[in-house]
Amino acid sequence: MPTRGLKLKDTKLALKKHALVRLCLTSLLYFVLPSVLFYLLCVYVLVTEICFHFPNLVKKRKYKKLEYSKERFGFFMGAHRGGSLEGLENTMTNFKKAKELGGLYVEMDVCMTKDKKVVVIHDPHLKRISGIDKNVNDCNYAELPKIKDKVPVHFDWSNYDATNWQDKTFPLFDDVCKELGDTPINMEIKTNDDGILEEVYKIVKKNHKTSQVVWGTRRYEDSIKLSKMAPEVCRFACAKEFMSIYIGYIFGYLPFIDIDCDTVQLPLCTEGYKKCCTLEIKSALKRSLLLNFIKLTAYIVDPLLVHLQKRGVEPIFWVINRKEELEECLTYEGLSGIMTDCPEYFINLLEGKED
Repeated sequence: MPTRGLKLKDTKLALKKHALVRLCLTSLLYFVLPSVLFYLLCVYVLVTEICFHFPNLVKKRKYKKLEYSKERFGFFMGAHRGGSLEGLENTMTNFKKAKELGGLYVEMDVCMTKDKKVVVIHDPHLKRISGIDKNVNDCNYAELPKIKDKVPVHFDWSNYDATNWQDKTFPLFDDVCKELGDTPINMEIKTNDDGILEEVYKIVKKNHKTSQVVWGTRRYEDSIKLSKMAPEVCRFACAKEFMSIYIGYIFGYLPFIDIDCDTVQLPLCTEGYKKCCTLEIKSALKRSLLLNFIKLTAYIVDPLLVHLQKRGVEPIFWVINRKEELEECLTYEGLSGIMTDCPEYFINLLEGKED
């Protein structure tokens, strides 16, 4: 009987201890843990904010400078496809005109033909530019058609009237490099044809333009391949890299991640960009989501641009064709450059020759 009473007493004591432990754990869960998490969050926000504004505390600045010049305008200005509203896009004559304007870099796109020639042309398919239902890589270079008289401009609601334009052939990238000389080039490799990356690099080296070219592609795998193949050549971020940068910016960990690209080229939600999306994105929902995302980023992107500049990465906006769009760009503290289809108009505007 005394033994049974002792056991009952021990059981009650154990229950009291268990209740006390539960009370302590509950207090920890509801009072102490949130406080700890709150303080950790405060520390995280403080550290990330400091490192965001002083990124070189945790990451070394990139010193692979673009050869683009800011001297004339205070920022880089690129002639998009040579200036698609002032001449026939991606033609040698238009590139020469952009070169003669001075102080510009020239933007272009390249594809590969069936006989492995690297040709300067934006569309991998010939329908828009030549009216022919064929891919560029289905034709030998000598078989490529002439450019048609009325060419729809991607970032404007108009067509370029090339009726009186004499030069309607697609130039070879090698010939363009020779013609442009020291004029810097920004180029996108549009297709993933076998050997195109290597052939483009071969042409760039042959023409001694490794320090005067910024290149890239939309495909992440090819972007990484370019960096490994030619680390001395500047490269722009592909879409996947930009999203990685942007998500890191939103959640605060951007200062702690590596950025492999040398420039970030991003669109503004201009009238021209809306037109381009209308043509290229058939789904109204996808188009609306993309345009609204770009509108949103425009309000919060400037601190990101400044951060990128401090890390040696140059932010460039495309494609800017109207006076009010240029004025909007110039409000961004972190602006490094723009691309435009009307470089001569913008030069006259900036130099007070045109209202």
